[in-house]
Amino acid sequence: MPIKESVYMKQRLYSVFLGNELTEYFSSHKAAKRYLAETNRFLNYKLHECNYLYSYIFNEYRKNWFYFIADNAKSNSELRKLERSILTEFKLIDKAFNLVVSRSHHINGNYFTWHHLYNVTGSMLGVIKILKYLMRTRKYYAESQRLEILKSQTKRLYKDLKNYGYPNKDQDKPDRIIMESLTTESGQPEAYNDVDKQINQNEYRKAGS
Repeated sequence: MPIKESVYMKQRLYSVFLGNELTEYFSSHKAAKRYLAETNRFLNYKLHECNYLYSYIFNEYRKNWFYFIADNAKSNSELRKLERSILTEFKLIDKAFNLVVSRSHHINGNYFTWHHLYNVTGSMLGVIKILKYLMRTRKYYAESQRLEILKSQTKRLYKDLKNYGYPNKDQDKPDRIIMESLTTESGQPEAYNDVDKQINQNEYRKAGS
């Protein structure tokens, strides 16, 4: 809540702190709620996009499942260890998806949704890395290219989450102040950049790099 008596401009405004470390400031509660609704629509779309990509990655695993269990008697073989790593990542993905759905309506649920989706993309990249290793060792180049496409799409999804709301992703990432216009007939909010620079972004897990 804003502190109307404060001498600092930002403290007199409504603020929204997002899970990608961006802070937005608004001159009215209505403008802040409108921005949150827009952000929730974005996150909902990205959740569905994550699930869509996950279904393709899971399908790639099932298509190659036989190679992992071909030497079933050797439970400590390299392939069996790789499969256990994949299954662990799948469990982490399912857990993160469930947390998004069950806790998104909680206080700060919007903020933590970002981190759960970051975890999903990190685990998906981890699975892709293992499957690509399997395809390269067996010289299945067409399958490897298919996985490379999924890797590229997953990384783009992560970057969409990380860069949401930032005016220029190639510059330092500032707080922004969203002001309700008092002069425009439409009453739509106008945005301008604050001079303060901030925030070192958390990088996604290195599994897929």
